[in-house]
Amino acid sequence: MKNNFFRERWLKRLGLPDADWQEPMQRHLESLPFLDASEKKAARAMILWLLEKLPARLLRDPTESTQRLAEAFGCACLAF
Repeated sequence: MKNNFFRERWLKRLGLPDADWQEPMQRHLESLPFLDASEKKAARAMILWLLEKLPARLLRDPTESTQRLAEAFGCACLAF
């Protein structure tokens, strides 16, 4: 399914496993020395939204502009 493809692709780009990816994500964020606690919380929220909420939205609105915005949001998440 297309939303699974989006999620799987972004898990790979973020270097996270397909299953049980939240713990490795949290460990990675905790290891970042230049983010304070509130920034780590915000980064976690962004990545969770990218992988949990955004795929369903792409199914509801599969337009090219929505796809591009989703990719741009994913690129912003790569900063972490």
